[in-house]
Amino acid sequence: MSSNYLVMCLEGYSQAWGITGKFSLRTTDQYPTKSGVVGILAACLGVDRGDVKEIGRLASMQMRVYKPSEVFDPVLGRMKKVRTTVGRDYHTIGGNDRQKVPKANGATAKTVITERDYLYGACFVVIFEGEETLIQKCAAALLNPVWPPFLGRKCCIPSRPMFSGVFDTPEKLLEHIKMLIPDNTPYMEDGAGEAGAETITRNDVPVNMAKRRFSSRLVSVWPSVKGALS
Repeated sequence: MSSNYLVMCLEGYSQAWGITGKFSLRTTDQYPTKSGVVGILAACLGVDRGDVKEIGRLASMQMRVYKPSEVFDPVLGRMKKVRTTVGRDYHTIGGNDRQKVPKANGATAKTVITERDYLYGACFVVIFEGEETLIQKCAAALLNPVWPPFLGRKCCIPSRPMFSGVFDTPEKLLEHIKMLIPDNTPYMEDGAGEAGAETITRNDVPVNMAKRRFSSRLVSVWPSVKGALS
């Protein structure tokens, strides 16, 4: 069964990719989570959060994420700088008479305060490798989504089309990626790395999104080195 490659560009004013955040403090990782990007595909396809089989099928695809310092802008017709900063936003819930947050015992709670981190100005290039039919189905859904996709949280709206292409050979994929981003771009990919990469564990593989259940995966984090696009 032949593999195809789906390329996505995740760019927006703000993004948030949480792994370890708690209710009162919602942090963001420096790379998109697999659960977050699979969630984008699921939303575009119209897959329900509780559809364990279809979520698992999407999560089984191999994923690589590039974190570029420059990216090709199709509107400008040239490369542009990517300047990412991290900011913390202050949120309150239930701060008026009409919106009360109930406790488990039925009593009314006081105003709930949360702090949420965001990546501002970030852009990521994501590659999925999978079976041809599934890749083509995801590509069509990105172009005509059932539900609107978000960059981690509902307030994080994409600023450019996410779909960037489908390719049937590694050579065609590499040619496209070299047009999008510089050759010294750091990246993270599924699987334990070889010499020169840091191998870490991330608990971000979706198992049941409705019940917020995840499993772990090993990923390789490759630094900014010449010849990264290979």
